[in-house]
Amino acid sequence: MAKSIGILESIKKDIKEEKKLNSSEDKKIDILEVKKKRSYSLNDSTIKKLEEMKVFFYPTGTALEDIVDEAICQLYKMKKGE
Repeated sequence: MAKSIGILESIKKDIKEEKKLNSSEDKKIDILEVKKKRSYSLNDSTIKKLEEMKVFFYPTGTALEDIVDEAICQLYKMKKGE
């Protein structure tokens, strides 16, 4: 006879399985894109512009590093003539 488990145990089991999936997905993402920490000095006006862009043009939770990365990629493409 199969052992029955309660609803809470079932939920706990689902959460544990989801955590396992998320951690393996994180590892795949880390392998694809390696990030390096660097430190740069920016003008106050540049920081203000970044913060305004973050509020007005990007979804909530967007990191400043993502905005900077996108801007650098766009500038690079423009300078290369693509």
